[in-house]
Amino acid sequence: MAWPRTLTVGPSQADLPGYHRLAIQAAVDYVAAQGGGVVHLLAGRYELRGPVQLRSGVWLVGDGDDTHLVKAPVHATRLAADADWFDDVIEVADASGFRVGDGVILEGEPYGGGYAALNKEKRLVAGIDGHRLLLDRTVVKDYYTELEVTVSSLFPLVWIEQQHDCGVADLRLDGNRDQNTLLDGNHAGCIFMQYATRVEIRNVTAHHYFGDGFSWQVCPDVQVLDCRTHDHANLGLHPGSGSLRPTIRGCQSHHNEVGLFFCWGVADGLAEGNTLRDNRHWGIDIGHRDVRNLIRGNTIRCNGLAGVRFRSEPREHWLPHDNTLLDNHLQDNGGAGDGLAIWLQDKVNGTVLRGNRITDSGLGVTRTGVRIEPQVGTVELDDNRFEGIATPVDDRRPAS
Repeated sequence: MAWPRTLTVGPSQADLPGYHRLAIQAAVDYVAAQGGGVVHLLAGRYELRGPVQLRSGVWLVGDGDDTHLVKAPVHATRLAADADWFDDVIEVADASGFRVGDGVILEGEPYGGGYAALNKEKRLVAGIDGHRLLLDRTVVKDYYTELEVTVSSLFPLVWIEQQHDCGVADLRLDGNRDQNTLLDGNHAGCIFMQYATRVEIRNVTAHHYFGDGFSWQVCPDVQVLDCRTHDHANLGLHPGSGSLRPTIRGCQSHHNEVGLFFCWGVADGLAEGNTLRDNRHWGIDIGHRDVRNLIRGNTIRCNGLAGVRFRSEPREHWLPHDNTLLDNHLQDNGGAGDGLAIWLQDKVNGTVLRGNRITDSGLGVTRTGVRIEPQVGTVELDDNRFEGIATPVDDRRPAS
């Protein structure tokens, strides 16, 4: 794809020289202020000490894998003085590993308790005075020292929040997993999006993040196209809560915990022509209120527990109803589990399995093609082919 060059970043001859976040962010902010355009990251290795925050109307574009964005090693310390919800200055035990511009996260149980997944706040370091860090925004909870709050330089490499009509293309994101600690996909990833609309990610490689590869939460109309995501601690592709109409096409997701994880309330999505392989648990995992999604023409192979799992939920209306698997090839799945290709659980209803090819290449790992648990509702099984499978369909529902 030919991109118009609006502003270049990187070597000395670039419009903004520098192989670091501050140069990239300055270019993004300038282009956004001009009404949008392209920031072109020229080939080279960029070490990121904080997130690149993408803006509406801006495309961040590289030179393929030769544009290499790497997360800096983590620095972690403990909170050394109480911080109330309105504070924008916090005191830490060891500030030596922080610099102005760094991304940080406060993590720990706020005073009075609360849901643990919400007890993480991403901020930027705006100033440093001894052991005191000035943050770009106040914290919004009370963090007290007896609750062992940590402050760590963890962040998404590219962060898209409350933006629209923007994108990332033609570059490589390295999470530097060996020199970092876990930050889950509700808060980060190589690319993390939240409350964003009409974002496109194209031809991006994301690898070795201590968390997820691509994660988006409450983001309608996201497109992830022709990307590669691998060797993450958690999920390769994570369309998250309330993300409507995602399109995931032509991607490769491998050597993660899960290849493609439909989170909460992902509806009317399309996953087409992807390869989901060699993931430790499931190739595809679909669950809480994930409805009317079409999973078509994918290759799902050599995943540890099953090729596709339909998750159980405590309430029937939370189940993943009315989803369709069409013309997929599932091969050699379930070697670390029960030998399942597709597993339907609970009272899931309205599932269509049509034209899928479910095979075992002779490894003897996929012993059951489709397992249907006793409470499952309607399942349409049509024109599926089974090769080398001892039990093509294990339907445990009571005979009518």
